[in-house]
Amino acid sequence: MENLKNEMEILNDIVSGKRNSLLDAKAKSMDELKEVIHKYPSRYVGFGTVPVGLNQNLYLDTSAYFSTLILKIAVNEVPLKCIFGVDMPYGDLEMSKEAIKKVCNESYITNAVLGDNMAKNRTEFFEYGYNCEFE
Repeated sequence: MENLKNEMEILNDIVSGKRNSLLDAKAKSMDELKEVIHKYPSRYVGFGTVPVGLNQNLYLDTSAYFSTLILKIAVNEVPLKCIFGVDMPYGDLEMSKEAIKKVCNESYITNAVLGDNMAKNRTEFFEYGYNCEFE
């Protein structure tokens, strides 16, 4: 709850126009991200948090969820924009996979998150020849 409170305070500061070094650093990071997306629109870029709607090529990686409620909302609201991820070696692959299976409302959502989204966008994700095999 404390994290949510902190994030809401930051959001309130941004909306109200308040400035400080943290907000300026976030704004600079967003400007840099926009520049990269504009320069390389078809490439996958991995990063932390970004505003929704910044680019159609944005996907939500499920590796760092801290609440199954948040995971459930995300995968069921935007199933075609979610990709399965696990924060190895810190995360547990099987536990993460089971969490996805448990929170998805329909089987097509489970399939989309656990591989179909990645398979459909393989060129976008692996443009530089990363060796990745889909089963």
